Amino acid sequence: MQAALLIIDVQHALCSGEHKAFEVERVIERIDSVARKARSAGAAVVLIQRESLDGPLRFGTQGWKLAQELEALPTDIYVRKQATDSFPHTSLHSVLQERGVKSLVICGLQSEFCVDTTTRRATPSCWSKTGTLGLATAACRRRRSVRTTTKQSPTSPALGHALQPCPRVIFGLG
Repeated sequence: MQAALLIIDVQHALCSGEHKAFEVERVIERIDSVARKARSAGAAVVLIQRESLDGPLRFGTQGWKLAQELEALPTDIYVRKQATDSFPHTSLHSVLQERGVKSLVICGLQSEFCVDTTTRRATPSCWSKTGTLGLATAACRRRRSVRTTTKQSPTSPALGHALQPCPRVIFGLG
């Protein structure tokens, strides 16, 4: 079964300064480790970058670029998006279909926004298994409790259903 690892919004502006995600260094290390295993297993690695018309994620700016610590390869697939959901008005769906992808593993930054929204959109779609790898984190916000999801989590109460821990199956994680 063909699989893909979606890495969402691991961009410079979200890894430093006022928008720095919680424990981002640790999360990127784990994402890099899983991406290496995914590539070695023949899975597609898709790097998704959010962009805006202004602000820290404006296309082409330093903030828009992928985080330096993220191991991105020229053979990876790059997708630009302008919304929290990685599917509408992007090439993501067609790229996955062209490659015959049936299983998705989703990780990245801003778990409460883009990772969650993309997972919700992907679940009822044409993929037989969708899993969140538990490699996501949220931005630190004042007066708000934030936690990082850096552990394997086979269920997602926010989604209202169980997610299979497919990264173990797909990429041979133990």
